[in-house]
Amino acid sequence: MLLSKESTDTRTFHNEKRNVLRCSSQEYDSERIRRSPSNAAYYESGTLLSLPDDILSRIIEGNALSCRLVCRRLYKLVWRRCLLRDYTLQLSGGFDFVREWIYKHRWNTPTSSIALDLENIIDESDIETIAAQLSKVAGLKHVEIRNAVCGTLRAAQHIFSTPDLKSLSIPKSWWDAHPFQGHTHLLHLRITDCVRHIPLSFLKLIPRLKTLAISYSRDYSHLQHVPHLEELSLSQPYRFDFSRLSLVPRLKVLQIPAQQEGFEKVRDLKELHTIKLLDCSSGIDLRDLQHCPSLTAVDLSQCISSAWHYEVLSKFPLKSLSLHESCSETNSLIRYNGGTILHRSLEHLRFVGKGGSVSQNVLRWICSFQQLKSLTYSAPGLSSLNTDWNVLLQLNNLECLDVPNNLADPEFRVLAKMENLRNLRLSGDNITNGKKLMSLTKLKRLHLPHSTKWLERNLSMAIPECRITFGTPLTAE
Repeated sequence: MLLSKESTDTRTFHNEKRNVLRCSSQEYDSERIRRSPSNAAYYESGTLLSLPDDILSRIIEGNALSCRLVCRRLYKLVWRRCLLRDYTLQLSGGFDFVREWIYKHRWNTPTSSIALDLENIIDESDIETIAAQLSKVAGLKHVEIRNAVCGTLRAAQHIFSTPDLKSLSIPKSWWDAHPFQGHTHLLHLRITDCVRHIPLSFLKLIPRLKTLAISYSRDYSHLQHVPHLEELSLSQPYRFDFSRLSLVPRLKVLQIPAQQEGFEKVRDLKELHTIKLLDCSSGIDLRDLQHCPSLTAVDLSQCISSAWHYEVLSKFPLKSLSLHESCSETNSLIRYNGGTILHRSLEHLRFVGKGGSVSQNVLRWICSFQQLKSLTYSAPGLSSLNTDWNVLLQLNNLECLDVPNNLADPEFRVLAKMENLRNLRLSGDNITNGKKLMSLTKLKRLHLPHSTKWLERNLSMAIPECRITFGTPLTAE
């Protein structure tokens, strides 16, 4: 592979590579590369080309945008995502950082990668500055907008004239702008935070659309304009005309408020593989789903479903199932402790608790799915499994575990014994016990809800082969 024109010899290549790592705004991956026992290999010609894209993205984004590219692949690697947010609870210093960030980097370079946190934008001239810089970004494919920065993007509506934009997420306050004229190439559209009726007449302007997420609409006949639609998500419990599903026969993912009238029309969706039902009533006949030959995932996590619903699902060869813990459902679960079609096929289970802890009987029922590869338990507040975790050792194929972040010593000892566990995700408000996590040396991916400098520094050294990501930063050391 050829290097950049200004770095033709090996020594220059080494210097360029060190500069890129030094400039990286994501310290974890670059620090891990430098500390790796085999770091000498990274100084051989062409080694950067073998790194996966997610590692390369961490190396070249942020401050590294001001560095020269070290090889032809980095030159061609174009990051096309723009994420604009506004944290209104943080009242100082935010916009100074944004202004410095804008003036420091060359936004019109082929490798522009933008992820801004905008805070307290009240100066109109500052908004215009950001809008002008955004309009220079080449190859932008994805835009996600939060409410408080709508003015920024409204001042630069011509940014949407780029033919590369494929995904757009806009909030309710931006809805009246209708940024769809001439946007026939748009593939993914999400109108977030909007709880009112969305007129769908604009769909005729974006006929290639594959993903549509809205609150609800009173007229779904306009779905005929998007025959290639593969994912439809409705977030509000409003009556849906199931007969309109015939307009989108290629639908693969469906999220709708469940209603008894017309539900049998889902039989026509031969390519449907995932369905999520909201506010499921006991009158819904889930047996209609048996006529969807491609169905592999059912999500009832936002429903208080009945024992009869689970009895029907136990006869489905599903790969993924999400359930909500209700009294009637929990009692029925224990009766089906193995031997069903579902037990032989299920690989991913998500269990949404009411709060408190999961009973030992329910935990044994979870462990009756011997093919289970991924288990998620979520509950409000400081809930936890809070039971004897040794039963989880029966899940020999379990690779991914997502649980609340309030584990004690017995739970960590069980995690250390799980031979195939490679992905651990902890969620919640509790502070992570970093010293206990250091014993989980077999992990390949770890996500923690909060980060501290101590965690970032010590975990990456204790588990060098693990990719670690964090949520909200904490000031505590």
